[in-house]
Amino acid sequence: MWKECKYCHKEFWTNYIKREYCSEHCAYKYNYERSRASILAKYKKPRNITDNVIKSKKSNKVVFNFIMELNQLTTLSYGKLMQYYPDLNKIKSFIDYQQLIGNAKKVNVDKIMLNHAKQLNLDFN
Repeated sequence: MWKECKYCHKEFWTNYIKREYCSEHCAYKYNYERSRASILAKYKKPRNITDNVIKSKKSNKVVFNFIMELNQLTTLSYGKLMQYYPDLNKIKSFIDYQQLIGNAKKVNVDKIMLNHAKQLNLDFN
């Protein structure tokens, strides 16, 4: 039967249905290029328009101070609060749950979260 090589796209004759390459050289080259492309894609950073924007250090300090303030009020760890950071609603629901089961102090944090949302123009209901 006649088949087309996956690498060089030449037609070749074979007796085997599963054969996809005209030679071992084409098979090696095809698999080498495919594996190299996947390896490079794994380590290559995606390029976005937001990558070129320089973030100010002031906002990082604001975020740190906000999380530390929540940390001191609720006695929850900094890392647990920070993992939900960009979404303030998730932080609020996490704090509410931890207060419900008794792992955090019962403190109303709505004012702090509203002030922080106004500072950085984030959504918070």
